[in-house]
Amino acid sequence: MDKKEQQELKNKEFLEKLKNKNVSNIIFKPDGLGALEFDLMMTGKDFKTMDRSFRVERVSTDTFFKLSAKKDELTTAKELLTTFVAQPAEARDIEFFNMDQEALLTMVNVITEFQQTPFLFIKNFGENKGN
Repeated sequence: MDKKEQQELKNKEFLEKLKNKNVSNIIFKPDGLGALEFDLMMTGKDFKTMDRSFRVERVSTDTFFKLSAKKDELTTAKELLTTFVAQPAEARDIEFFNMDQEALLTMVNVITEFQQTPFLFIKNFGENKGN
């Protein structure tokens, strides 16, 4: 298996992990170090369950390691949201996820998986995700 095939396999594995987490409309953006735009089904402060759009942006490896080295999970989650979530701005605050802890866990998992999955050389991301 060559590097390109390995890359495609990793990308497909990443997308498979997201499939079962109420995440849809996944779009990779090659801006900067890479960004991921997607919809997440969650219950908001208004008690309505609906798809909400998010954009998370990859950061440097050093920054990610510093954040993930924290001992306290709550502190780590807060800092991951603040550092990675680009849109909506109110989702950078952990209070945004008060009504849906599962959505918070999903968001942290998406951020972690995205940071650890290389997307720099994907050509047709839409084809890779099966759309």
